Amino acid sequence: MLKKFLLPVIIFTLFVLAGCSSNAKPMEFDRIPWGDYQRLTYDIFENDKLVGTAEFTI
Repeated sequence: MLKKFLLPVIIFTLFVLAGCSSNAKPMEFDRIPWGDYQRLTYDIFENDKLVGTAEFTI
């Protein structure tokens, strides 16, 4: 019983750690649909409470 539980937990942990790698490459775009000096803002809500904001400036 313990082996059936432990193996998926180990595999899941390895996937999570691989996603947290510091070797991640930044996103690159060839062409963007915005002109220069425009700003894109995302507000992130959880249960109607603001938990974060992301802002991109072109």
